Amino acid sequence: MYGRKVKLRFLFVVIIFLTLVLTVFLVLKSLEENVVYFQSPSEINSSVELNKSKIRVGGMVKKNSISINSNEINFIITDFKNEINVLSLEQYQIFLKRKKEWLLKVF
Repeated sequence: MYGRKVKLRFLFVVIIFLTLVLTVFLVLKSLEENVVYFQSPSEINSSVELNKSKIRVGGMVKKNSISINSNEINFIITDFKNEINVLSLEQYQIFLKRKKEWLLKVF
């Protein structure tokens, strides 16, 4: 019915398609454990228990809520329904190192 070239071409296209599907599946499967989603302040307030030591909080920083002390940064994140007070101790040293670069870019 079909010639030999047509069958080989069809087989080649099927193999390429299966390889692509398998590659996408393996990449998504390997990233499944490492994906961290942002949680809004409302989601965090409604959850009964946080099982992680570190979470990513998404939202807007409340205006005039940033305070920088000698060894910590404190600010409030809001989603315009709920607010969360964030205290960052670990990142402060990195912030101090990059402060000059950041100020030069802003001004």
